Amino acid sequence: MSKPEKRRLNKQEKVSRMLNILLIIAFLVILFPDVSGINRISPSLMGLPFFVFMELIIALLIAVIIIAQYFLKYGKENSK
Repeated sequence: MSKPEKRRLNKQEKVSRMLNILLIIAFLVILFPDVSGINRISPSLMGLPFFVFMELIIALLIAVIIIAQYFLKYGKENSK
């Protein structure tokens, strides 16, 4: 018996996998703020405690990643 050949990922699949990993990491940072070290009040940015500011930035980052995933998957199909 021959071994099944491993399928090589194309560039779009590699980018999609990388974005999924970034999405999981960002979600875990929001889920466990004590572990990530952002649960602090003393430094403040733009009048917001550091924790609130980082939560806002990470939520925006998650939105950008989801939009990128959408256009990566459906963007070329809709343009035809």
